[in-house]
Amino acid sequence: MIVLGVDTSGPYTSLGLIDGSNKKELNYRERPFAHSEMINVLFEILMKQTGLSPSSIDLIAVSVGPGYFTALRVGLSFAKALAFSLGIPLISVNTLDALARQAPDVDMPVIALVEAQKDFLYAAKYRKVKGETMREREPALLRLREVREEKALFVGSGAIKFRDVLQRLPEPCLDFPSGLTVAALGLERFLSGERDDPVKLEPFYMKLPDIKKHGRP
Repeated sequence: MIVLGVDTSGPYTSLGLIDGSNKKELNYRERPFAHSEMINVLFEILMKQTGLSPSSIDLIAVSVGPGYFTALRVGLSFAKALAFSLGIPLISVNTLDALARQAPDVDMPVIALVEAQKDFLYAAKYRKVKGETMREREPALLRLREVREEKALFVGSGAIKFRDVLQRLPEPCLDFPSGLTVAALGLERFLSGERDDPVKLEPFYMKLPDIKKHGRP
């Protein structure tokens, strides 16, 4: 089964392709937020380098957030258009799940963090057991002070932003998921029988509180 993974949850674009044991990934990190300009270019290059045609793709997996809302929409729009044109399934991947999957196996919890505004973070807690990454706490929008005392390994753009405070980060610490990780998680979801309706699929969005209106607690 040939799976295309798409990630535009952060400032950069990542596409990954899994074809059995063969894997190929392309990333564009020269300019931030150039998703709309580069995603089709990267896809064409990926097809040429792998010698595949778009019609050979069986499944598309796309990260749906949390992340930068407009950037997520670019990736989701691309994935939807390709899935509809090819008549193949489209499956969503949570950005935090993908970040946790990329973390090294450690003997402590893993907390995936995606930066939001000010000192807010999108966060979820995981446990790595025998190569499996299991979610222990559902995604939530938290302040830095709500996660800083956790005895865990921190990963993601939020961990990098507050590196001096959180301290326990892997080296290197990836800021956002890779297209290959998104593809792998999407394939796992698909093979386990999970499905998404591509018409209804939207970015995973947790709204920040109105700080001006309610004040800072």
